[in-house]
Amino acid sequence: MRRIITAALFLTVACLSSPAAARVERIEILSRQDFAPGIEFGDAGAYEKLRGRAFFALDPNAAANAPVTDLKLAPRDARGLVEFSAEFLVLRPKVTARGNGTLLYEVNNRGNIAILRQLHEASFSNDPATVADAGNGFLFRRGVTLVWSA
Repeated sequence: MRRIITAALFLTVACLSSPAAARVERIEILSRQDFAPGIEFGDAGAYEKLRGRAFFALDPNAAANAPVTDLKLAPRDARGLVEFSAEFLVLRPKVTARGNGTLLYEVNNRGNIAILRQLHEASFSNDPATVADAGNGFLFRRGVTLVWSA
C-alpha cells in the first residue's frame, strides 16, 4: 500500500512540475474509514478511504529545478533541501489483493474531484464517503485504486 501511494505521489509531482526533481520523504495516513459502508463492488469487494499527507524534498541547486520561480529563496532544511507537503485522498479495495493493480490518479481542477461524476454518474462531492458518491461504481467494480492530491 505504501509503495502504491508513494509511487502515485511521486508521479504526481513529476507530472505537475515536470522540470522539478523531487522525492517523497515520508507519508502519513491521517484517517482510514470504510467507503460506502456495507457495499461490495463485485470481485473487488468493499472499498476504504484513506486521507493523508505526503512530504517531499527537492534540491534548489539542481539544474532540473532551476525553472521553479524563487525556489532558491525558500527555507532549507539541515541537508540544504526545500521541503513541502501535499494532502492526498485514496479510494482503494479494502482487501488490496482483490484490486486489479491499477492506480488512477486524477489531476483535479481547483481541488474538485470530477472523475466520479464523469465515469460513475455520481453526485458532486469533494469528500466521497457514501453509496451516492460511488454512483454506478464503474471503476470500483473493476478494482481500480483512485488517488487525488493537492
